[in-house]
Amino acid sequence: MKRFMIGLLCGLACLGAARAQPLPATQKIVVTFPAGGTADILARLVADQIGKTAGSSVIVDNRPGANSIIGNEFAARSAPDGGTMLMVANSFLITSFVRQLPYDPLTSYEPVCALVDSPLIIAVAASSPYKTLGDLVAAAKQKPGAITNAAIGPATAQRVAVELLKKSAGIDINFVPYASNALALNAMLGGEIASVTVNIADAAGMVADGRARILATLSPKRIEGWPDIPTAGESGQNVAYSAWFGLVAPAKTPQPILDQLAANITKAMDAPELRAKLKPLEFYPAVACGAKFGAFLKAESDSTGRIVREAGIKME
Repeated sequence: MKRFMIGLLCGLACLGAARAQPLPATQKIVVTFPAGGTADILARLVADQIGKTAGSSVIVDNRPGANSIIGNEFAARSAPDGGTMLMVANSFLITSFVRQLPYDPLTSYEPVCALVDSPLIIAVAASSPYKTLGDLVAAAKQKPGAITNAAIGPATAQRVAVELLKKSAGIDINFVPYASNALALNAMLGGEIASVTVNIADAAGMVADGRARILATLSPKRIEGWPDIPTAGESGQNVAYSAWFGLVAPAKTPQPILDQLAANITKAMDAPELRAKLKPLEFYPAVACGAKFGAFLKAESDSTGRIVREAGIKME
């Protein structure tokens, strides 16, 4: 009995020590894209707010290159002590189906929190004859392969969204990959491309000044602030897909540390001042942490992998 009590007390002491284990004085969010991009802006806003609400020092570490592989591998190999988190998005999973990787997106990391959704839309130039998504689909059925759709690509959320639409509508749209959403939009305005699939934030300015028209959002629900834009589902298509962003940590990060990171992130994401900064950027909070985010990543990986294989998406 005495030995049992000693063992129990030691176990409780160890558990208490694990729970009390502090986060490193400075934490970093690894971003696999250059400074100034969508992921970088989001990471800096979140890092700044965590610093304000949790009293932590959080910096952004940009490590672009090799289709995000460099930064992803760096994060996977970092110490699992809460000092490193990795900003991930749809392409984090998509790339795993088109490239041989030195890490596994599901087992080399621990899920921390999903952060935001960034709605995807299909848009055309204001001069386009297509007024609705139904118009575009009808034209694609009449002229298989003749209607073009541009987006950043090839292995991206935008490409997956187009493939979902093609499958749902039973149409053949010619997908044209561009190096950036801005280049795709310029090609559309110049008459080189019939339509684009982009994040709404990228097209908002062109819609506001009358140069472009949004046919539908591919997201599951209408976009807050854009109530007149129908969803693809409302337009008769079985498409409900968004761009998303979240944070993961290196595998084997202790659960108490993951819980502390999640608590800090949740508190930051709930802050009215951060939400006010996210809104004009068309970032919509969709916070889900720990096991919930892990389940999302697994389901997203399964469904995305199926789409990539069926569509034959490859790195071009």
